[in-house]
Amino acid sequence: MNKQRKLCAGCYMDRKFYVIGGQDGEGNNLTCGEFFDADRNEWKLIPDMLKKDVPIATSRSPPLLAVVDNELYFLEASSNQLKVYLKKSNSWKELGKVPVRADHSRGWGIAFKSLGDELLVIGGGPCYSSSSSASAGHGMKIYTCSPDPNAESLQWRILDIGSKPTSHFVLNCAVMVA
Repeated sequence: MNKQRKLCAGCYMDRKFYVIGGQDGEGNNLTCGEFFDADRNEWKLIPDMLKKDVPIATSRSPPLLAVVDNELYFLEASSNQLKVYLKKSNSWKELGKVPVRADHSRGWGIAFKSLGDELLVIGGGPCYSSSSSASAGHGMKIYTCSPDPNAESLQWRILDIGSKPTSHFVLNCAVMVA
């Protein structure tokens, strides 16, 4: 890679492996991304991939990224906004808020993944008050949607996970399809 990174995120899109955001070795926030071009066997830098439309906060999780149908989606934790990356202009388009609290712990404790042709978000539900069941440890919800980068907003649907009380904080999440 061109830049030393930690707290970054990686994804595979357009037959290339991307690494986005994070911090350098001294803890400075990185707004650039880069991708590995296997045909040329080299890393290419994408300046200001996050800076233009994405606020960078300290003490936050790595960028919450998912790729569906070769489109890059980003859950911006401080605002709970879902954004899609516009490759040609190196900018982001807002698609609306997700139905979980990403802002509660600066992106930590939720899962944002792709699963086939859908986005999957797991975390505390949309009730934001401190007395809600989400805050009481019973609020983990799983939502999916079929994203459309041209849409003005997305339609999320909740998956039934039963009535057993669960924590609203996801410690770690991986989605694998066999």
